[in-house]
Amino acid sequence: MIVDRKYIEKIRQNMIEVSEELEGILIDRLGKEPEPYTYSGQDLYEQTRKIIELYRSPKGRLELIYGVDKLEKQLEILQSKIWDELGGNKEDF
Repeated sequence: MIVDRKYIEKIRQNMIEVSEELEGILIDRLGKEPEPYTYSGQDLYEQTRKIIELYRSPKGRLELIYGVDKLEKQLEILQSKIWDELGGNKEDF
């Protein structure tokens, strides 16, 4: 399950304002499945809700526009790979 224009129309029917900018952010973040996983309906709802809430604050909106959330996720992945290569846990060092 992914966020597409139909999904966003359902959100709008529930009286939640979704601007063109927010629509683009939602589709960018949730518009394809995170390989090899899939989103359940509940996962998609919760992730969409979090993004909409973040977008409502000026700081959150800018973080989403500039992809700070995506960069943080990439950093977490890289840190995890580093610890895996070191053969241990953070707590071991």
